[in-house]
Amino acid sequence: KISDFWDTFVVPVCTAEGKKILQKLLHSTEDTLYGQVQLMLPGKPEGLWVEIQGQASTDLQTGQRKVVGFTRDIHKQKMQELKQAKLQKLDPVTNLYRLQPGIAAIGAAREMRPSGVLLLLDFCRFSRLTQCSGLLFGNVILQDFAKLLYALCEECFHGAVRIRSGGDSILIWLPDSTLYEGEKLRIALKDALEELIRPSALELRFHTGIVVADKEPTQTLLWR
Repeated sequence: KISDFWDTFVVPVCTAEGKKILQKLLHSTEDTLYGQVQLMLPGKPEGLWVEIQGQASTDLQTGQRKVVGFTRDIHKQKMQELKQAKLQKLDPVTNLYRLQPGIAAIGAAREMRPSGVLLLLDFCRFSRLTQCSGLLFGNVILQDFAKLLYALCEECFHGAVRIRSGGDSILIWLPDSTLYEGEKLRIALKDALEELIRPSALELRFHTGIVVADKEPTQTLLWR
């Protein structure tokens, strides 16, 4: 029976999204069935992606619907597709999110954890720096700063979303965080930037905007 198959083979290993896809396939009235499902199997931390294809037909005498199909392993191909899709969402210099994918990532993260702190770092005179020292030099500074930001967030802010929101600005979402914690990160980043660049050799600093979020829409936070 379908229920036995579902309870025995699907529920223990299928992701929540995979179960939705299989439910849709089971109740489909289309003649051609297709779906991609991720199975979480022992010893496979990334899971196993499989492709499901089938052809359905209705018996004219009994009226019963029958499906003939197969599954195949597409894990290697799927992981490559996901890698390429992720790269398209990231800024190539800093490895931070690009603006629109990053805002979407904040929205998705806030569906489960709506509260937190949003920081905007706006680098002062960065365009002047690139004009005087070259774009490549400016990119190196941003790249090194992004690595420091990553390390600080990984240490203290699990689930942080980091976005290059402009040529000289960075947007940071810290879930389940307070104004005090956001201020601590600001100070830590200020100190890290001063260690990265000697003030006597080069002037580069940033202004910071901090907004505390509860249940407001993400777009409202961005306007504030």
